[in-house]
Amino acid sequence: MIAVFGDVYVSFEKKDGQLYEKKVGGYGYSLVSKLAEKTELPFFFTALGSDSLKTFVLESLVEKRIMFDPDLSMMSLHTAHKIDDDEFFSSSALFSISEEALSASVNMNTDINMVHVSPLILSRESSSSSVVDSISFISPSPFVVSDVFGSLNEKASRAFSSLSMLPGLVIADKENYEKTYKEEKKRPVLSLDGKSMILFFEGKEKRYEMKKSREDIVSSLMAALDRNTFDLSKLEEIMETL
Repeated sequence: MIAVFGDVYVSFEKKDGQLYEKKVGGYGYSLVSKLAEKTELPFFFTALGSDSLKTFVLESLVEKRIMFDPDLSMMSLHTAHKIDDDEFFSSSALFSISEEALSASVNMNTDINMVHVSPLILSRESSSSSVVDSISFISPSPFVVSDVFGSLNEKASRAFSSLSMLPGLVIADKENYEKTYKEEKKRPVLSLDGKSMILFFEGKEKRYEMKKSREDIVSSLMAALDRNTFDLSKLEEIMETL
């Protein structure tokens, strides 16, 4: 089973300048939604509050056939949300998930063989350590897709470094590739710059045209690797199909 450890929030944006439109968003949510179109029942590990927004998010996950743990809700905290450009994330449930609660949820799902992590969920101390520790205790060790983009703070950088001990691959934007992964030897690295994709693998590099969104590319790559039981010898062949 593929598991995504990521962010989700509810956004309120003005429609026609007056009425607000409510939507579910977040990179983790978008990624797992794309995965649900390509694989069967991916699992989404994230934390929600105990408010009406939680129900709105869970209804969306059910509709998209995404598995989740409804017990990962933080009492007395709110679900992460945005109103226009104002973010209400810092004191939300998203960054307050405990290692105990997350590990208990992960341990109930014994068939996890691939996980995806992205920067936002790793950018705060509590959620970062909870995610890294929970993934580290999965047995046998899962294939880890580290999806690295944007300006990383120290906590996120440290978390991605800790996950490098596990088998997997790195998908990084050009800036993070140049800064951190240029000398990566253990894992394949796919660098995305918005127009092209460069695969660095086994001492070679190969360039591909980037025809789809980041979420489409990452989810398609993960689904193909899952179908091929993580056989990295087929990685170049898979890349030709993206």
